[in-house]
Amino acid sequence: MTVDQILWISLFFVITTVVLSLSFMDKKRKKLKEMFSKPVLWIFLAIILGFIVTAFFVKDKNYHKAVGLGIVALLTAFFAELGMMIAPFFLTICFVMAFPNIF
Repeated sequence: MTVDQILWISLFFVITTVVLSLSFMDKKRKKLKEMFSKPVLWIFLAIILGFIVTAFFVKDKNYHKAVGLGIVALLTAFFAELGMMIAPFFLTICFVMAFPNIF
């Protein structure tokens, strides 16, 4: 991993942490708690985690691209559900800049 990738992925985690902490302070906390209280969501998140872990072992570039785009779509849907329009833009930029060979 290069220094640029480390910087972008660090910025990705910082922005994600700030956005999530802001959502905990806001009235979105109730919505977030409601979302994560459903067991179906946890099952799907486990399946998604399985796809992400297998991406480390599969050498197919199309699979890597599909998983990367899936992560971006998941983040966009998650923050859209919380009503945060701007967060997916910055998170997508950080993710794409950290892993340009996937996109």
